[in-house]
Amino acid sequence: MRSVLSTCLLLVIWSSAFALPSTTTIKQEIITVTDISQMSVKEYQRAVGHKLSLKEKIVYGLAKKQIKKGLKGGTIPADAPAASRMDDVNFGAFLLGLFLGIIGILLVFLLFDDQDAWKSALLGLGIWLLILLLLL
Repeated sequence: MRSVLSTCLLLVIWSSAFALPSTTTIKQEIITVTDISQMSVKEYQRAVGHKLSLKEKIVYGLAKKQIKKGLKGGTIPADAPAASRMDDVNFGAFLLGLFLGIIGILLVFLLFDDQDAWKSALLGLGIWLLILLLLL
């Protein structure tokens, strides 16, 4: 029962990760990833114009950590706009990887020619494996 509740909590937090808007502006200025990494939750709430729920605050904190790590490691340019990367995700391939695991990866290999579909399926497989590890 405990593992089911933790899995449900993980899925709720994960699903809210896609709630960030694709472009966020403050007074007609585009927010960069450096701005996001330095903003507090309250400043971000003012920037997007609404109060964040607890799930959104958690996701914002996790995203902020990843941005700081990317900026420090040099994988994210400091002047990059804080746009959503959801344009690169193929949800069909992601769902195949998530629900069917390795079989889903094989189906994506056969059905899709797109490199983003392959990455999305691998992301789904990674989450699938993470859920399996949590359940064991």
